[in-house]
Amino acid sequence: MGSLLLAQTVQANSTPPHTPELRSTSRSKNVYSPLQFYQVTREPALLAALRLLPGTAGESSLQWILQMPAHAVFKDMATLGEGVKAFDALSWIGPKGEHMIFINSYHQNAPPEALAALLAHEGMHRDGSNSLAEETAAWTMEATVWQQLRPTSRPSAMAAPVKKLKRNQPQSLLWRLEQLSAALNANRMEALVQQNPDYHGLSESSPGFQKN
Repeated sequence: MGSLLLAQTVQANSTPPHTPELRSTSRSKNVYSPLQFYQVTREPALLAALRLLPGTAGESSLQWILQMPAHAVFKDMATLGEGVKAFDALSWIGPKGEHMIFINSYHQNAPPEALAALLAHEGMHRDGSNSLAEETAAWTMEATVWQQLRPTSRPSAMAAPVKKLKRNQPQSLLWRLEQLSAALNANRMEALVQQNPDYHGLSESSPGFQKN
């Protein structure tokens, strides 16, 4: 998951439907309007995920996503190219700064807590550059938000991530998040990123992200 250049822009209509369910009841001191969320996405699952981010470590990502605003949609990644068809999510930035967040359509039925963690990760990618240090920070953000939001009342959802699942299986995102959580607890996030073949060839650092 990273930042690529894309000469494409997507604009949301300015008038949202009646969406009282978007009002947040989090511990955040900031107030967000339903319109702000709706300018980012019309996907009900992603709207539910965004409203979970206030009061978490991912609120800074949320604020940047809303400020752009970035546009988030579920996407069949195969339509974007063979090299990214298995990605869980991807941020693409256009030549004029327009920002798209694509979430793999495999994850349309994932718990909102899991999608919130994924969006918090993608909200860390804010320009056309990327690096190992940036991905380490983004994965750390994702794992931290997951630990903060991880469901405690969904035993059926949490039972699956005990072995690696294929990317197109419903619980694959939960498996990913549990692996990231374990890496964070073991202080192995940097090593995990460096071992990821998707990131081979990335520089050590990028603007705003320096190697420790």
